[in-house]
Amino acid sequence: MEAATMPTSDMHRRRRSRNIALGLALAAWVVIIFLVSLVKVSGQ
Repeated sequence: MEAATMPTSDMHRRRRSRNIALGLALAAWVVIIFLVSLVKVSGQ
């Protein structure tokens, strides 16, 4: 396994950066959905 040879701090740093990227992507998705909904409601 590659993860067993990796130092713990490096593994945590990679996991943290991946979690931050996923969080930002999720936040962007929520903002996009909100804006699309806002445009649809205000267009009526």
